[in-house]
Amino acid sequence: MPFAAGFLQQSLMASTATMPSIHSGAKPVEGRTYKFDFGIIEAVIAGASLEDDLYFGYTAAYAGHQEYGAKPMLIPT
Repeated sequence: MPFAAGFLQQSLMASTATMPSIHSGAKPVEGRTYKFDFGIIEAVIAGASLEDDLYFGYTAAYAGHQEYGAKPMLIPT
């Protein structure tokens, strides 16, 4: 997956209850970079029991287009 500003990577969320929801209005601010904090994901994994289901998903609305392709794709990640 391409990496420009880190917004898409930073939008990765985890849950033991439901799949993380896509936020249709969320988009990167031009000129800003985003840092991924894996601590949030680690906390969900560490707090889960062996019987729990784990759900991981990106909340950026363009994640699917970025991963699987769309023409033209002009949104920075």
